[in-house]
Amino acid sequence: MKEWITNVITRELKALRREIESYPSDADLWEIPAGIANPGGNLALHLAGNLQPRRAARRAPARNR
Repeated sequence: MKEWITNVITRELKALRREIESYPSDADLWEIPAGIANPGGNLALHLAGNLQPRRAARRAPARNR
């Protein structure tokens, strides 16, 4: 199960990277097209922020309880 989750997350992060790289410039990532509530950069920031605690938890030493 752990390997499957790792594969899915890796696949989705690669897709996110392709989407971000498809913007012609960094400035375009923050443009808000008509009919869209938030720019693509906003989504990228939220996703990165959600991943930070998981990365930190993987690197932290195990605690004895």
